[in-house]
Amino acid sequence: MATKTVKDEKTADVPAEKNSAKVKTSSVSRYTVDELSKAENEFNANNVIIRTALSRADKDLFTLEEAKEIVSKFKNKEVK
Repeated sequence: MATKTVKDEKTADVPAEKNSAKVKTSSVSRYTVDELSKAENEFNANNVIIRTALSRADKDLFTLEEAKEIVSKFKNKEVK
């Protein structure tokens, strides 16, 4: 599965006047709806459920944990 990586928490040197300060950033993999919909086994759901749940979120990229939470809530939502 192809990933789009966003740096959030790695240590990087940032020059200051006399001292060097360190800023925290990290590499967190984020995936598109298309990429996540192919991982049916990971979510224990079919690709239609995954696509529908994620398309209702106002985001284009998701971490695996975010996507699992969104899909789980969608699957357990009460049907009226």
